[in-house]
Amino acid sequence: MPRPRFEKLDPERRQAILQVAVEEFAAHGFEAASYNRIIERLGLSKGALYYYFDDKEDLYATVLKDAVQRLVIDVGDLSSARDIESFWSAFEDWYRRSLHAFQKEPQAIGLARTLVKALARGNAAGALVSLRRFVETCMKELVARGQELNAIRRDLPDDLLTAVLLSLEEGIDLWLADRIGGMTPREIDAAAVMLTRLYRRIAAPEPAAQRSPKKRARHAPKPR
Repeated sequence: MPRPRFEKLDPERRQAILQVAVEEFAAHGFEAASYNRIIERLGLSKGALYYYFDDKEDLYATVLKDAVQRLVIDVGDLSSARDIESFWSAFEDWYRRSLHAFQKEPQAIGLARTLVKALARGNAAGALVSLRRFVETCMKELVARGQELNAIRRDLPDDLLTAVLLSLEEGIDLWLADRIGGMTPREIDAAAVMLTRLYRRIAAPEPAAQRSPKKRARHAPKPR
């Protein structure tokens, strides 16, 4: 992740650096992206960017985390949910708005494609460790909130359930990467519904586990 000096920069300057990096990575992918081209476009001396980032991988991970925070994590809020149905309704709305926000930034779509390819090839693994941890933390928070409302299952170890849902999200990202750029608003809305149902089938408790204790008692077999 970036050095503290980067965080102390003026917000506009920070965003300018990230924007140039986004354009470079989106256009050329992680492997072919040039650290020197980014430096030249920013009008910096050759060693200046190293003042803020360890290397190209560090900058790449920073760009990805910024995109995740802006386009996915910060788009929705599940705290307003009060029961099972409102949780999944809020989740679907969060997914829909995330996809629409993502599609409005073509460079973000290109960036997503480079990430999918980098993960598939096992590249930039070191730089992505902190990003993975960040996304994992967000998934754990989602699971915890869902479990509070009995909307997410408790019959699996939390770390296993989190790992399964993270793998599901990576598969969805792979599927979306080559499609979202050409999807219509109606297709995006339909995708949000479909993907929410997929999450729910995997993450929701079995129907019997969602019944109240009194209801479960009524369904229990009578002693002979």
